[in-house]
Amino acid sequence: MSEKRERRKPAQAEIGDYVEGVPKKIGERVGEHGIYLGARGIYDIRNRLNDLTGTEWAKFTRSWFIHNPEPRKGDEILHPAKFPESLIEEFILFFTKEGELVLDPMAGTGSTLVACDNTGRRGIGIELVKKWADIARKRTKQTIIQANALELDKLNLPTVDFCITSPPYWNMLRKSRGHVKSVAHIRKELGLDIYYSDIPEDIGNIAEYSEYLNALYK
Repeated sequence: MSEKRERRKPAQAEIGDYVEGVPKKIGERVGEHGIYLGARGIYDIRNRLNDLTGTEWAKFTRSWFIHNPEPRKGDEILHPAKFPESLIEEFILFFTKEGELVLDPMAGTGSTLVACDNTGRRGIGIELVKKWADIARKRTKQTIIQANALELDKLNLPTVDFCITSPPYWNMLRKSRGHVKSVAHIRKELGLDIYYSDIPEDIGNIAEYSEYLNALYK
């Protein structure tokens, strides 16, 4: 009478993880098109969009984003509506590969460019307001151009791989919030900016909503 014994799987340090019952080390091929990347999952070499594994791809397309940005540092707090870098990074990682070029035509204090730094992408930021452009230059070595986003065709920019931005919220920052102790009221008490700028070309100062939408469309 034979005795059945369960085969002991070798320790992690010996061979790595198991993929479909087969031991794999990081970097090894899985099937015809896969590369095993450990806890990240399996990367398909046919993926022309990004550097994500199937597991990471599914998480991005099927999950809510929950972000708890770090407190603003230094001059970042001066901007009334800063774009959180962690949120931008999610989209940059999904829509580009490492080394590709990202454009933010309304760069503000440079959050998109910092996200490019953090993810190994190249970035170009266009910012109308000198104050915000100067702050952005302090935060990143990526390219910052002080110019009007409505005149991109005059800037002779290279072809980019991905464009992402956080446009002004119409002129909502100038709308009354009644007697609510809003962030705008608190910023005003602290002597901080509560509007993007007073520049006429700034689409955040357009009063008519339809005109604002047309400006965005351009």
